[in-house]
Amino acid sequence: PYTPLCSAWSIEEDTLLIDNDVHKAFLNNRYIRLTETEWRLLHYLAYRSPAICARESIIHESMGYDDAAPYLRSLDAHIKNLRKKLENPGWIETVRGFGYQFTGTRKEDAGC
Repeated sequence: PYTPLCSAWSIEEDTLLIDNDVHKAFLNNRYIRLTETEWRLLHYLAYRSPAICARESIIHESMGYDDAAPYLRSLDAHIKNLRKKLENPGWIETVRGFGYQFTGTRKEDAGC
């Protein structure tokens, strides 16, 4: 799907800016240092929101692995680290038995 160069999302009092052009994210105007895998996960989940993403699909499409089984625990660890960096675990919800869902609300006035 088409993804704009920049988008803004909100949850509670927080605003998350995702700049696809330079692969950077900003939480409340502060740069968040993400690993390459964390960046790909954030991008994948955010631009499929509000869809619930299956763990296997996340691994195949954002991490690039054909066989998801060996990487399921690794995915969970990356999500845990990403939630910590986003400072509010509510950005990414676990859907038990299926996968994850990005729960931020897209802001139309991204300000990019």
